[in-house]
Amino acid sequence: MRHLPLTLPLALALTLASAAPLAAQSSRAFAPYAAVGAAGPASVLSEGSGVEVRTNTGGFAEVGALRSTPGAPLALGLFARVAVAPIDVRVSGSSYGASSAVEASLGVRGARRVTRATSLRAGLGVAYVHGPDDLRPYSSGSRVHPAADVALGLDLGRAARWSIDLGGAGYYVGSSDAVDQGGIVAGVMLGLRRAL
Repeated sequence: MRHLPLTLPLALALTLASAAPLAAQSSRAFAPYAAVGAAGPASVLSEGSGVEVRTNTGGFAEVGALRSTPGAPLALGLFARVAVAPIDVRVSGSSYGASSAVEASLGVRGARRVTRATSLRAGLGVAYVHGPDDLRPYSSGSRVHPAADVALGLDLGRAARWSIDLGGAGYYVGSSDAVDQGGIVAGVMLGLRRAL
């Protein structure tokens, strides 16, 4: 079985979040938030044998907090996210469902104001991935993988309590042997955020 490096797949996420915008963080040094949403289909694995593993539309939830210091260029904090999506396996033109994939991510996040109405957010951490034991990457020796995400946010309205985020998240699966090579599992996200 050959695990090929993956290109960034197309995915769609609709997120309802409670997050303090960066514009208001000078008066709110500690800003907790919560988010829920939906993620669209994403390619997970293509094997040399012709077997392709995909995740279909699923959902996720995220909580976290950002802390800013007056005059500092970045607001820093922590986040935790859980995503669940059904799995679709395609073999020789046919497909069948194969349970669901669960991804739990934990890490640190940084945010920086780019313009008056836009901000850039990025996170680094680890992802715990669970799925069918007979499919890669879920059959990998380790279920914990390095993970990252990035998003560009656009504030809506003068109060900046709502914003639209466009970005992506993914994790890296290392090779288990000479046949199963490592690769990146990633998806694009489009989100709607709301301040507390």
